Amino acid sequence: MACMANVPISESHERSETVMKKLAKGEKGYALIAALVVLVVLGLIAGPLLSYMVGGLKAGHVAEVGATQLYAADAGIQDALWRIKNLGLDFLEGYDEYAYFEYDPAYAWEYPIPDGVNGKTVSITIQNVWIPMNVDAPAPDTARATIQGTSENDPQLTITGTVSDPGASKYEVKISWDNTCAGPKNLQVSTIGVWLPSGFEYVMGSSDLEKDSGDYYSTVSVKAHKGGYAVVWTPVSPVTLNGFSSSGSFTFEFEYDGPPDQVPGAAVPWIVTAGDGGFCAWDADVKIYDIVSTASDADAGSQTIVESYSTKTDARQLGSAIAGDYVAIGNSLMLPDPDNGSSSENDWRSVLLKESSASVDTYAGNTVPAGATITAAYLYWSGWMDHYYWYYDGGWKWSDNQDNLTGLRYDKDNLKQMVEGWTDGSGMGAEVNTVSFGSAGNMADTVADKWAVWPKTNDSPACWYYCCVSDVTGIVRPLIQSGVTTFTLGHATTVVDQLRAGFPRLPGAPSGDHASPGYSFNLYDASGQTVVGYTGYPLGTPAHGLPGSSVYEGRYHAAYAGWSLVIIYSTPSTDIKNQLYVYDITDPNFVFKESYPQGASVSNPDFDGDGTDGGRISGFLVPQQVGGEVNAAKITCFVGEGDKGKTGDSFSVTGPSGTGAYLLDGTQGCDWNDVWNSRSVDPQVRPGIDIDYFYVTWASNMLRTGDTWAQVDIPTNGDGFTLCYVILSFRSSITTGDILGYLIRR
Repeated sequence: MACMANVPISESHERSETVMKKLAKGEKGYALIAALVVLVVLGLIAGPLLSYMVGGLKAGHVAEVGATQLYAADAGIQDALWRIKNLGLDFLEGYDEYAYFEYDPAYAWEYPIPDGVNGKTVSITIQNVWIPMNVDAPAPDTARATIQGTSENDPQLTITGTVSDPGASKYEVKISWDNTCAGPKNLQVSTIGVWLPSGFEYVMGSSDLEKDSGDYYSTVSVKAHKGGYAVVWTPVSPVTLNGFSSSGSFTFEFEYDGPPDQVPGAAVPWIVTAGDGGFCAWDADVKIYDIVSTASDADAGSQTIVESYSTKTDARQLGSAIAGDYVAIGNSLMLPDPDNGSSSENDWRSVLLKESSASVDTYAGNTVPAGATITAAYLYWSGWMDHYYWYYDGGWKWSDNQDNLTGLRYDKDNLKQMVEGWTDGSGMGAEVNTVSFGSAGNMADTVADKWAVWPKTNDSPACWYYCCVSDVTGIVRPLIQSGVTTFTLGHATTVVDQLRAGFPRLPGAPSGDHASPGYSFNLYDASGQTVVGYTGYPLGTPAHGLPGSSVYEGRYHAAYAGWSLVIIYSTPSTDIKNQLYVYDITDPNFVFKESYPQGASVSNPDFDGDGTDGGRISGFLVPQQVGGEVNAAKITCFVGEGDKGKTGDSFSVTGPSGTGAYLLDGTQGCDWNDVWNSRSVDPQVRPGIDIDYFYVTWASNMLRTGDTWAQVDIPTNGDGFTLCYVILSFRSSITTGDILGYLIRR
């Protein structure tokens, strides 16, 4: 055959055909010769041919064994991928998402597939892969504190990445820090890096860091790393985080090359800082796993090992976050004055209810799913108390001798004491910090865990607002589990009974003051028509005239009392797809206070106590947008004493790199300039309070992926109100199953 290697196929065919024709022409011995030649050839090849056939059968058996082992090992990989996506890795005993194999080889978690696959024993090992280049993997506790922060402190520095423009193959990196703190803002930037998974490459010179010749101008290097490529930028000159941007947020883009119609969703950015307190922060939303599946056949004494690198994208849960979903319900404890016409809902709330109820299944989207686990439940109640009825002496009127109310405890500290209850033997126990709460036929007195008071801005001596919160998980959980969906809040029985005889003398008051039982308010049933008793210590002062007068006193514009119950729950899907951030008086940075117009200027209360208007809420992390998702976040607020028709009150949110915008709560006729309108989306909530839901859309650009704080403004120039809580909820979508590599070993 070697001599024919360069012969055209047609010519070779012609030569063999000529030989055969010559053999066929002879009739004298040629046939016998041909037959003998065939027999000799068959004899020579018969043994080897039979041996090959037997070996082939054995090889087929071996191939079959290898194939079934391969399938079994691959099944282990698929099992791990499914568990990561649907169950998480908590089923692995001792698993820690921040325990990297590179820090300690002992951080490898193994589990078997029960009963094996294809008759093979299958064992799977999962490791967390440390991605940042030229940086040692940290200890688990250090890694967790770096990424999540703690219950006391938010993370100093965060970095996230997302594909900003798939059509143009652009990737965006966002770095955020607290620019109000000397530590974070003065951290010196050593390097910034991004790991691109296999199949994607960095387009040299495309980064903003290389194009800008300013303070953060950087050089770039690209190296193969962990099955992909590490792109690392190094500032040419020393620069701090605030040197990148004084706003507390910095964003840059670069371009990448990769397979058509695919994006580097598993890319991981990181930043390394130098100097005192220097450390590495990375995008922990993207997790890389090394999955090794081993299929063994004890009888054959063989095994097949399949190794795969895979990813999971999941919004991280910071230290202050709560995993799950929630409903927020509640109701007013006051009804409008029935004799004050259609405008009564705006200002005058004079009918004080004994109790009011609310249900978790009143309207779509506010239901606790069947089988859900109640993670937590928090009860809030709030109201306004008028000083006149606390300090009124039978011979005084509102306009008489106000400066002579000496010795009476109406300063802020003592107002707080009124909330807590007098403890000096005066006969007065706990007051507005105790309520009756539960379900029909199963009510119990509930004491607040924390409370706050605030004097009304335009009153002296001060009328005052209060806000209380209590952890009622132990009450709500068994009720929900038993099928209860309606909850009720009312005046605490012990307080009502104690004070039904009238208003006792205040400790420290002038002799004889408040000696008569002149302080009491009627309590009505839920319809507001039937008197069901009265109380000396209501949860709010209803609007009505001064004693002996039919004239409504102007300060009763502030009259309100109401409550809200927040139920946080989890299900096998919600506990990894949602994250909540609750801001209320339990947060040391949250100040309960009144928002009130200061003359002609707009009042924007400093509810975080930092000395500037409005408030900054932080400790969250905005996830990446998924597909055609519309909403970036959901916000719920509980506000007391908003008035419909008193315009000038609004609600806006602005992220560090976003655009501020006013939000609407979705109630009928809602105006951005009258957002606290004593109306709630839930029709069961009566006028007097707002339990409002707001949605921040991606298109609004108020919040962007990677944001960790937002400025919240609640200005007013016409209405007064109190903010009791703010809840932020983010979808935390998970994607997994991207196989970055696949290696088979035997």
